[in-house]
Amino acid sequence: MTEGAESPMDDYEEELLLFANESDYDADVDYDYNNDSARDYSGENNIPRAHRELDMQEEEEIHEYPNIQADTAIMEEILREGLVDEIGGVEAYVANEEPEIISGNVVGVIKSDEEIAREERRVYTKYFIGVSACLVFLIVVIGVPVTLKLTHVISPTVVLTDAPTISPTCMPSEAPSSAPTTDHFTQVVEKLLPLSGEVLFDPRTPQHKAARWISDVDQMDMTHPLFEQRYTLAVFYYATNGDDWLTTKGWLTKDSECDWFGIEGLSNCLDGCTSDGEVCGIRMVSGNGINGTIPSEMGVLTELTIFEVKYKSMNKNSTYAPTFLVFPHHSLVQDANLTGTIPSEIGNWNKLSVLLIKDNKLEGSFPATFPPNNRLGTIIMDRNRLTGDSLVGFLPQLKNLKWLQAIGNLLSGSLPDDISSLMKLDEIDLSVNSLTGTIPNNWDETHIISSFNLSYNNITGKLPESLGRAPFLRNFHVSGNSLTGSIPSSYFNLSKLEELYLDDNSFVGGFHKVEALSTRI
Repeated sequence: MTEGAESPMDDYEEELLLFANESDYDADVDYDYNNDSARDYSGENNIPRAHRELDMQEEEEIHEYPNIQADTAIMEEILREGLVDEIGGVEAYVANEEPEIISGNVVGVIKSDEEIAREERRVYTKYFIGVSACLVFLIVVIGVPVTLKLTHVISPTVVLTDAPTISPTCMPSEAPSSAPTTDHFTQVVEKLLPLSGEVLFDPRTPQHKAARWISDVDQMDMTHPLFEQRYTLAVFYYATNGDDWLTTKGWLTKDSECDWFGIEGLSNCLDGCTSDGEVCGIRMVSGNGINGTIPSEMGVLTELTIFEVKYKSMNKNSTYAPTFLVFPHHSLVQDANLTGTIPSEIGNWNKLSVLLIKDNKLEGSFPATFPPNNRLGTIIMDRNRLTGDSLVGFLPQLKNLKWLQAIGNLLSGSLPDDISSLMKLDEIDLSVNSLTGTIPNNWDETHIISSFNLSYNNITGKLPESLGRAPFLRNFHVSGNSLTGSIPSSYFNLSKLEELYLDDNSFVGGFHKVEALSTRI
């Protein structure tokens, strides 16, 4: 080769480099370009024999490399020798220098503008779909609850009322004579607020139910003098579960409350109402299934002379078995179950003469608001759960008291010495309680007491000697206490004495046996 002549390898090196740059393949193996089997260097200018420019037809036949113009023989050698790697790289050698391998990883793929635009549109389409899905999800999550809440707030309330009657009647009617309005109920509540207070606003309370009844159903004129009385009886009905009574004749109807079941009295109040229509007697006897509380509104009934809610009828001559005395709260099946406390407002019953609330489940102390009451003659409240010392404390103030019976409660305190000032006291039975102290010792021939029972308490001291001078004493029971000493000799002169129970104490000495006298010593 002459100096200055162009080496045939230079052209070949340029062609291979051009081929490598335009290919997508990476070379994994080396190729020996000195091998004549790969190239033929004959010709005047030492141009490779196999090197030609590809025309359009040859480019279509070499479909593996559509965008590369190369020598057909070279391409065949590359394919035959496996000089194309897995990702399209082509091994290439540069003449007179160390071989360099160009990897397909660094060879870019040439794409048309149309392909690039199409890929960008796909990317933007995916992004738009994702954003739209997120917006739809947020609308569903936030919009639906808000819509439901607004629907609940603005939904109108439909109030159904009874059909009005053609014309109003003289007495308050069960069905309204005209459609009730919210304004009317509001006026009723405002009038009753001083009597019942804030409970009127609670739909669950007897007071609210009674106000709703007298406003919407009964529609009694609020200026009527018996408006509060009729409302109070409706409260009593709801407070004692009137819907479950066995007998509800007349209650919450157009009839006068004086004709309702249980509105009846005694002596000068036989019909249960005065001539002015004021209720003077309530008698709910056994068997009607009353359950509930005594509402404080009952204090409105100031003309009341008798209040009776009990299970068993009274029997002045009845005696009680020892098992009852020991277990007072488990001896009877009770169907009248007044619960809660006795409201202090019943102290307004200044004309009350008879209070019978036996065999219930009343608790708490007896209200100290009764005195002064100069008419109360009978108090019967056996077998409740009453506590405290208020009852025995104000007994001397009940000047008309004749009969006091509070068997089987939890009363405490001691009998006051001036209990003997009750000159009309005939019977007193405070057995089975928790009374303490001693028995008062200031009785004389002027007292009419006939029955005295303090059994099963915590009474201490000695038997009162003066009690032996009470001319009408028939029964004297003090069993089950902590009494001491001997039996006074004055007791031997009690000509009317029939029962004398002194057992379960700590007495000494004996007692002269009197014929026809029932004794337990």
